[in-house]
Amino acid sequence: MSDEAKGLVSEPRDGSAFNVFTDGMIHDCALVFEGGGYRGAYTAGIANALLENHIYFDFVCGLSAGASHTVNYVSRDRRRVEQAFLATPGNEGVGGLGFFLRGKGYFNADYLYEGCVEDGYLPFNFRAFSDNPAKIAIQAFERDTGRTVTFTKDDMPDVWSLIRCVRASSTLPIMMKPEPIDGRTFLDGGLGKGAGIPLHMAEEAGYKKFFFVATRPAGYRKQPPTDRERKVIARLGKSHPYLRNALLTRWERYNAELDRLGRMERAGDLLWVRPDFMPVSSTNLDTVEPGPARAPTLARVPVRQLDRNDRQRHLGGIMADALGAREVKLVSWNVNGLRATLRKDPDFKSIFATLDADVFAIQETKLQEGQVDLELPGYHQTWSHAERKGYSGTAVFSREKPTHVVRQIGCDVADDEGRVCALEFPGYWLVNVYTPNSKDRKSTRLNSSHR
Repeated sequence: MSDEAKGLVSEPRDGSAFNVFTDGMIHDCALVFEGGGYRGAYTAGIANALLENHIYFDFVCGLSAGASHTVNYVSRDRRRVEQAFLATPGNEGVGGLGFFLRGKGYFNADYLYEGCVEDGYLPFNFRAFSDNPAKIAIQAFERDTGRTVTFTKDDMPDVWSLIRCVRASSTLPIMMKPEPIDGRTFLDGGLGKGAGIPLHMAEEAGYKKFFFVATRPAGYRKQPPTDRERKVIARLGKSHPYLRNALLTRWERYNAELDRLGRMERAGDLLWVRPDFMPVSSTNLDTVEPGPARAPTLARVPVRQLDRNDRQRHLGGIMADALGAREVKLVSWNVNGLRATLRKDPDFKSIFATLDADVFAIQETKLQEGQVDLELPGYHQTWSHAERKGYSGTAVFSREKPTHVVRQIGCDVADDEGRVCALEFPGYWLVNVYTPNSKDRKSTRLNSSHR
């Protein structure tokens, strides 16, 4: 099937086809999408609510995840708006630690951008995008010059150039593999002007009124990098000084822009649409799974119902606070020998810092007590060693100090080989287990693992 037949590529058409897009178009206000990685799964609901209610803007801009929202909204493909951050077919992973360790980045960008269009799972309606007279702007950061680069429809003569521009705007350092454009390496647009808030592109296009779709709740402010984060940034930016500077200064540039938007909101020049709370993190791959997509409530409600659903989410937040509920980021990793992992590139400490988990559980450490001097500032270390050298073993690194630790459970295989490291924290238990090999299904070791 040709690209034309699949609706992927077409030439813009003239004449009455444009009437479909120009009817009811809003001309004096720009639509602006903030980025935020997989928080886009939540704000996609706002884009679809606008489309469902035939609310169309003649200028749309965004960066990172907001770049995807921008082009999807202008194509008026409600399915793609929703599915872009919610689902992939069962035979393709969206990413994770395995991709990261193979040097492909934490996110499987090759599939998330080009691949899902090529195989027809998530086609892009380039004909509708081209026919829509709305202007767009998406932003990227040029790694080797520090320049903020803006892409428009003029840079997107076909679907593949469009996808390259969107991918360039969304490429998180380390987390995604860059795909150069004309020999130039671009990274996430949030590193550039505005520090993640792309309103300036609409201002530069002459707009005075703005509909701003944010991914952070009211009162949110970025914090300055910790000493540990500064060390990681210094290592990352050793060969790229512009990137290093952008990462180190982003927090204060972002906060200053939030303050400016607050003044615009009070003056009546900006409508700020934001969540009462954001249940999705930028790297939360749980928003995507094979099969039916788990869409946020907002993704399936029209504008007239938003107030009701906002109240429901606010009530949910109150209940969570009353119950003491909280979000904990957990990473589990079979390191297959911690000493070897400490020598790899990227090494364990770099990966550890990048993932930035509250609790980091590892298995098969193959260590005895005192064999490594592992400094992890800000984390409590809990180890369970095997009696046999260079074998088995588990460990947990946690920001919070556990109130109770269990290493012995009355099972020789587990107790002698350091296979269990269970920690109690206020409100929950975390049990880290490395189970015996199950190749020999008749072995007593397998029976022990079942028990």
